[in-house]
Amino acid sequence: MLESKNIVFYNRHVDGTLVMFDNQKIAAEEILNYLHKINRLLKCKLTYEENEKISFLDLLITRKKTK
Repeated sequence: MLESKNIVFYNRHVDGTLVMFDNQKIAAEEILNYLHKINRLLKCKLTYEENEKISFLDLLITRKKTK
C-alpha cells in the first residue's frame, strides 16, 4: 500500500503513527484495514482533520495552502 503512492506522509513516534493521504485516491478505512492485516494486535483509531488542523500526540498540525 505504501508503495502505491496513495500515502503522502507516514511517521511513527513512540506509540503514535501519523499517516497523511489523499482521500480522493484512498479511503481512511482502507488504510486502517491494511494496518490491522499487518498486526491484529495494533490498536488504531482514525482522527480526522477539522478546519485544516489535526492533533497528533502533543502537537497541533495545521495545513497551509500552497500557491
